[in-house]
Amino acid sequence: MSENSGLCARESDRLFDPVAGEKSIGLAVSGGTDSLALMILVRDWLQGSGAGIRGPKVFVYSVDHGLRPEAGAECEKVRDIALDFGFEHRILVWRGKKPGTGLQVSARRARYGLIGRQMEVDGARILLSGHHMDDQAETVLMRLARGSGLNGLRGMESFSEVEGVRVFRPLLALGRQDLVKIVEQAGLEPCHDPSNEDLGFERVRWRKFLARNGEKGLDGANLARFAARMGRAQRALEVFCHQRYEELVEWNQFGVQMICRERFLEQPCEIAIRLLGEMIYRASGGRSHGELSQLETLLQHVRKDGFSGEVTGGCVIALHGGKVAVFREVSRIRDTRYVLAPGESIVWDGRFVVENRRDRVVIVKGAEGLERRQLKKISGDLGHVRMGWIHCCPLVVDENEKLLAIGEQSFDELVFSRLVNFQAKVMI
Repeated sequence: MSENSGLCARESDRLFDPVAGEKSIGLAVSGGTDSLALMILVRDWLQGSGAGIRGPKVFVYSVDHGLRPEAGAECEKVRDIALDFGFEHRILVWRGKKPGTGLQVSARRARYGLIGRQMEVDGARILLSGHHMDDQAETVLMRLARGSGLNGLRGMESFSEVEGVRVFRPLLALGRQDLVKIVEQAGLEPCHDPSNEDLGFERVRWRKFLARNGEKGLDGANLARFAARMGRAQRALEVFCHQRYEELVEWNQFGVQMICRERFLEQPCEIAIRLLGEMIYRASGGRSHGELSQLETLLQHVRKDGFSGEVTGGCVIALHGGKVAVFREVSRIRDTRYVLAPGESIVWDGRFVVENRRDRVVIVKGAEGLERRQLKKISGDLGHVRMGWIHCCPLVVDENEKLLAIGEQSFDELVFSRLVNFQAKVMI
């Protein structure tokens, strides 16, 4: 192993083993200490462990947000270092007018958008970032102050998806000072972004707070350990909640989920909240599971006698025959009209797969305008079903408005409509 990083080959291999089998990887490098250290460690890993023979090709991405005049020169500095290391380098520029508010959020979205598109061109499937232990500590404190649940308090995961880009954070076990030493030992001078000292940014204020309170035990290592423990608890609850979901929740052909209210209220509060979140997530086609505070309030209301129903996350939560029913809010699926040519299929509203095997086009739309008398002409056995449930389903008709399918029920053997079967991913 190169003496630059100060890490032995075994330690370095452990950091980057998860991406050793990739053909190409991306590195997000701004020129600051953290990202420079990442680039140095990747270089030393590929050279010192023998991974260079079989290891991935490296593309380094530097983004000029157009917010500071020095940014262009900093990107060029990173380019020179990357090329010296034997890496490919791309300078990506965020062009256009910048927003007056929410600049950091917009810049982050733009950064990942630019990098993600370039990664597709380069064939890199995963982006490595220089987030480290102290970043993790700051993230945990920020989320704690906002009242986050377990998912927020577990901080950043080693692997995640950000703005559609698959991200790997190999340095979460290393502190900021570890990375400073790596850059110093490599003889490199990092770029300094003055915004990292601007107290107008929340993360900077928490960074200063940690620096003042580290001697009290509120330091990066302890907060990272706390985040890891919260992560373990979150994963265990996810598994248990999913098991409960499979055991207790039933579906009907219109995509309505129902759970016995009595059994539901027997569950511990945390599980009941998560069950609501998972039901809403599925009913919304994966769009929302509701905010934690919303779910907590919703559970309180469901517990009360006389609960008449609520709307959360684009879904209706109501009582029906001793059961809690969750289904899509009709107003969210207006204007979801598609024309399917022969042989085509579509995932409608993220919830139903509709397939056309006829030799003519079919039209898929929301069933809001359907009347019960129209339905009875084709299927009298649906007379007992609430029209509110039916209205949140896909309606499939031919060019003459003849009804071919509603929900999962098809009236034509060449038209197929079925619920999407997916694993819910509820993070609260």
